[in-house]
Amino acid sequence: MDVDLGGPVHYADFGGQGSPIVMIHGLSGSRLNWMAVAPTLAEQHRVYALDLIGHGLTPRAGRKATLANHRRLIDQFVERVAGEAAVLVGNSTGGRLGSLAAAVQPWHVSWPLPVPPASPAPLPAPPPTPAH
Repeated sequence: MDVDLGGPVHYADFGGQGSPIVMIHGLSGSRLNWMAVAPTLAEQHRVYALDLIGHGLTPRAGRKATLANHRRLIDQFVERVAGEAAVLVGNSTGGRLGSLAAAVQPWHVSWPLPVPPASPAPLPAPPPTPAH
């Protein structure tokens, strides 16, 4: 789906009922990053996943892909599409954007939920050092 928020913004609407969740991808991602978890969340919430400026199917359209512009886009999205305060679930940079949105426009955010980026499995512990 698309909405005009100072330029076209593409998003996925996973449906559902209940309080809205807006999912925000990381720096090199898109709404597709949420395909595995969004349907399950939609069992109890209304779930959206948007493509930030210059990502996925949202073109730059004369806009710069900056943190400030992404944050404003999220504010507009919550207001115009979600229609009420939303839980912002963000991965990596998306988590940072959700936290910024909560700080600047707290009435748009019912809860910011940063999801840490994927990381490799922890390294095994080094062998014990022999006593001398």
